[in-house]
Amino acid sequence: MRLPSRLRTILACAMLEYAALVGSPMRPEEIQALMRQMNQPKLAHVIPDKSDHGDGGPELPTANQIECAMPKLTVESYGTFDVADNKRLVLAIEQDAKVDILHACGGNARCTTCRIEFIDGEPSAMTAAEKERLEQRGLSGVRLSCQIVCDHDMSVRAISRLEGSGRPDPGRTPEETIQPPPVWT
Repeated sequence: MRLPSRLRTILACAMLEYAALVGSPMRPEEIQALMRQMNQPKLAHVIPDKSDHGDGGPELPTANQIECAMPKLTVESYGTFDVADNKRLVLAIEQDAKVDILHACGGNARCTTCRIEFIDGEPSAMTAAEKERLEQRGLSGVRLSCQIVCDHDMSVRAISRLEGSGRPDPGRTPEETIQPPPVWT
């Protein structure tokens, strides 16, 4: 049974915080193995330990020197939210920010109803499917949230919402991974 990624992240951070409280040093390879296993926290930076261990060996980072970083998503008028690393933006907006964003085609880059505007942190990479669809529709200044992953902090404006659309629902829930499989341009 797999734990949801957010719960895995919380558990990893809790384990690291506990280790920091009891002063358990961790070897860099142990830290990296734990991070790979949990697939969420990232080694952000190590602050040098000023204490002298006196054993002549290399200083090892302790758990309190690890920052559990998750991308922050800011949705205009809704707030800022921590989201799982590499979560699809359309799902983060809908599930984490609780915005009624449209995704009529189920997040497959066919309908353009999941349009957003970037305020800050727009990724430079774009899937071929997104580029093709935006060009077909003559759209500029917008991106398709179904074709973007949250892998860094970003700030967006949700411009295509269920409210006021006249639609009965936002559409089928998009899959966890970008569809069609991304070809990056």
